[in-house]
Amino acid sequence: MNTEKRTYQYEGLLTIRKSRVLQENALPKDDILPWLFLVMDKKGERRFTFFYKIEHPTEPFYEKPFNILMSFIMDEMEKVIELNQTYDVWRGEEYIGNVSIITKS
Repeated sequence: MNTEKRTYQYEGLLTIRKSRVLQENALPKDDILPWLFLVMDKKGERRFTFFYKIEHPTEPFYEKPFNILMSFIMDEMEKVIELNQTYDVWRGEEYIGNVSIITKS
């Protein structure tokens, strides 16, 4: 899926660790998976897919917050997403960090 033509509804601050499936020297810009899961509860039962685009791809490092643009697949996300709220982020079944929703575009 082409993420360049996607419309992004939110801006966020993503802080993640490197997934165990990525190469040792990989950086966030090297991950070819353009989507992650936002988890709304601690059990991981309310999870929603979001596509993301790194705003300044050469700057981010793992374990440090970096700015992203976000797009949710489900339109009803506007009803449940809260600005200035931090949510857990998963890559498949692996917890990798969190995202703070900063603004709505």
